[in-house]
Amino acid sequence: MSGGGSGAGGTKNRVPGGSSGGRVRVRRARRLPHPHRAAQRGDRDGPALVADAPSPTVSGPVVSLRRMSFSLTLFVVDPDTAHNAIGSKDVRMRRAIGGRFKREMARDDDYFSSQIADGAPTRYEALTAVVDGGPFDEAHGFQYGYAYRMICAFHGRMIVTSNFSPFRAGWLERVDEGLKSLGVTAVRVAEFGYGLPSALPYTDLPGHGVWTAAECATALEQYEAATEDQFAALDREVREAADEAATWLQSARAAQGRGIVGFMS
Repeated sequence: MSGGGSGAGGTKNRVPGGSSGGRVRVRRARRLPHPHRAAQRGDRDGPALVADAPSPTVSGPVVSLRRMSFSLTLFVVDPDTAHNAIGSKDVRMRRAIGGRFKREMARDDDYFSSQIADGAPTRYEALTAVVDGGPFDEAHGFQYGYAYRMICAFHGRMIVTSNFSPFRAGWLERVDEGLKSLGVTAVRVAEFGYGLPSALPYTDLPGHGVWTAAECATALEQYEAATEDQFAALDREVREAADEAATWLQSARAAQGRGIVGFMS
């Protein structure tokens, strides 16, 4: 569902392109639309019902829709730093996160007021449980997933996901097929729909996945080695999504040692 997002959209990025004759050249990426305009444009693979959601930084809706749209929220962050926050009992970090995202948490608590009335923890209570390593309410695992996403936002930097906000079921796999045809096999965008870290309760949404710094570096090398013929064989939407994924990889490389942690909601 929609609600994931990106950082400042509409910026021009340069992404590496394929080559002919064995040489790699740099291609200028298409201008990426602002995430809110992307949401208005409609999701990938046709129109679908899109649920409104609170702040993309810390939250996302948990509702059951027959025709469901999803969104990716990604952060360039050291995956170990984010993961090590679980059970760290770092009170200073918890308070700092609570202060930075105070407004967002209040808005999200209002959005999830019915679930909270049914016994779900508030967002700050969920954050406290994640940092303390429990106790967890298994019936409301989604709150701990969004609390962990807040930790990643605190330690990292959100990146543009305009071609993935919103999208329909099957879009990530379609993009992965396109990346594979370019020779990019070190990462898969569908990985961002996997489960939360094992220390946290199970939940369908948000999904979660990690691209390590090493995987990002390898994937970017694979992307840069693709030929113009390989790019030309992709349909327009998949090519735009692949180009955008390359900007993620470039962001990870520029961050020197950081990878990408992503969430699907």
